[in-house]
Amino acid sequence: MEEKRFYHLFYYGDVNRSDDKGGGWQPAYAPGADLGANSIGFYTSMRLFEDDNDTDTKDSIQFIPDTSMVIGDTAYYFSETFNLPLKYVLTQNLTVNFDTVLPAADSILPNFDTILAGVPYYYNPQPQDTIMVPDPKQSLFVTFGNAVYLTRDMMRFSVGMVNNGSDDDPWWKLGSMAAGHSYEFSKDGNVLWIGSSGGTLTRISGLDSAYTKFAADVSFRPVDGDTIINADDINDTIFSGFETVDYSAVNYRYPDGSLVTYKLFTKQVVASGNIITDISTSALDLDRVCYSTGSSNGSVYLIENATSSNPTAADIGGSLPNYPVFGCEFIMNPTGADVILVGTEFGAYSTDNPTAGSPAWSSHTAETGIIPVFDVRQQWRSFNQGATNPYMIYLGTHSRGIWKSGSYVGVGEHQVIDDVEDISEISIYPNPLSTEGNVAFELGSRSDVEFKVYDLQGKIINQVVWSNMNSGKHNMSFNVDKLPSGTYLVTLKAGTSTEVTKFIKY
Repeated sequence: MEEKRFYHLFYYGDVNRSDDKGGGWQPAYAPGADLGANSIGFYTSMRLFEDDNDTDTKDSIQFIPDTSMVIGDTAYYFSETFNLPLKYVLTQNLTVNFDTVLPAADSILPNFDTILAGVPYYYNPQPQDTIMVPDPKQSLFVTFGNAVYLTRDMMRFSVGMVNNGSDDDPWWKLGSMAAGHSYEFSKDGNVLWIGSSGGTLTRISGLDSAYTKFAADVSFRPVDGDTIINADDINDTIFSGFETVDYSAVNYRYPDGSLVTYKLFTKQVVASGNIITDISTSALDLDRVCYSTGSSNGSVYLIENATSSNPTAADIGGSLPNYPVFGCEFIMNPTGADVILVGTEFGAYSTDNPTAGSPAWSSHTAETGIIPVFDVRQQWRSFNQGATNPYMIYLGTHSRGIWKSGSYVGVGEHQVIDDVEDISEISIYPNPLSTEGNVAFELGSRSDVEFKVYDLQGKIINQVVWSNMNSGKHNMSFNVDKLPSGTYLVTLKAGTSTEVTKFIKY
């Protein structure tokens, strides 16, 4: 969603975050993280998941209009997640009243508005209606303190994340799950997989319903001795055995009629005994999950029924050498089936036949050398989903830095079409402009887009080129230095199309 935020971990459970490319850092460790000598050790695992358009969002923001609006108008506002721009088409009218004055003579205000004599001038807007609008910019972040904790606030820098007790709102306790060593979210964000240092693999589902502490924190989960009733079937009364109940499936109530707010379902899938070093989920099939183990003869395992009630894992180590396996990743290949790439004590290996039995593995050490590869990741999102590096693969090595490869990127994803259709009319907000603005437009075909801001003397104030943009609707942010109040010209040009212009105020 944003390219200037960083998260890093350090000794003794210490997690920090930055919203200015590392210029400043805020502590953001989970409750119970012991930052002293008796902590969980030097390894602190974490995972961030981002969703640019969560259609299931339960979060909302109050929109206060500054002028009257009608059904069909577009409301522009900002997400609580990193202050990202949003828009919403109104389904109701919004009324704003104004004070008025009838000027006797023409005059010009400091903001360069012209007041005409005899024409009512409206000022001091007084909103009569406000509405709650959805906030679909969402993120999930998981790490380990004295247990496994989840938060939706890691990208919301206005929310403090430290000095939190186990009952504070930013962090939701999911459970102990032994010592969480590796994590992975399903590509739809509804499932979290947790691998422990003790070799257990746990699936937590229902995250699409978890937007409050009451829905996600294990302290709100019914315990043995409670009685709950399935509201859809009054005869379905449960007294115990809550580990088998999927709370996200239906509404449950206590005998007094109050709702069971807890919405997650936790299931232990595997108990292998070997440390689970990494987990990956397929972007093409939510039923496919792989995980790696890190013993001296570590291996890779594949689950092909991950969303079922009883998932089963198969060893797909095949010809993989008997090295510890530190990382694994489903490599999404737009031109073919999934590939699995792993990082081992002696380099990276891949197989294009990740099925049970004895798949053949190929070594990829020509460039990196035969060195430990501790992590493997791929950008699985496409251009259409906002990624500027679709399908790029990354290796994190010991002593030789981070490596990347675009070998599996489809050719069609990088084709530039010279003869593009005209760019649509543009919308710029806020207007008047501050130091940061947003421009919305639509492209007929893939193209480079050139954006410029001019003052009225023809001087270029800002110029940006967004390369190889996909066809369809776009909403791009831009920054300008502090400018004198006045009117400015914005131009947008796609390929060889006609330049589109718009005047804005500062």
